Amino acid sequence: MQRLKSFWFSFFSFLFLYTVYDYIKHLRYDDTTFLDNAFDWFLFSAISVISLSVIIYGSFLIVNKVFKMNHFAFDGIGVAIAFITHINILGPYFNQTLWPHDTVYFHFRWAPFFFILGAFYFIRVAFYLLVERRNKQTAPTSE
Repeated sequence: MQRLKSFWFSFFSFLFLYTVYDYIKHLRYDDTTFLDNAFDWFLFSAISVISLSVIIYGSFLIVNKVFKMNHFAFDGIGVAIAFITHINILGPYFNQTLWPHDTVYFHFRWAPFFFILGAFYFIRVAFYLLVERRNKQTAPTSE
């Protein structure tokens, strides 16, 4: 039960479900490029979400080890690093190697970056206030 209350479990579950939705959405486009190359699009989507997840969680672990504290304020650093890395490096690379059928456009823009980071922190703070803080208050104490 504790794992279901974990923010990271919830976050990565949402990321996985959004990737499935995005994959299906692209297959339903009028342009048949995605449908004709469904397996390649699946590989592109899967490798992208796996790399994002590894960067986000790896950054979280490194930052918490460096600062020797686990605080939700640091959680967004991994999201920021993953977003910038995916848009500038990994996305274009995966486009060339895994999805040569068409061009997926990767352009870094500050507004979406701050929107995603702001949305992440809004959800993260809400999760902290509604779930984590409540669990700390109701946790049994050993005497």
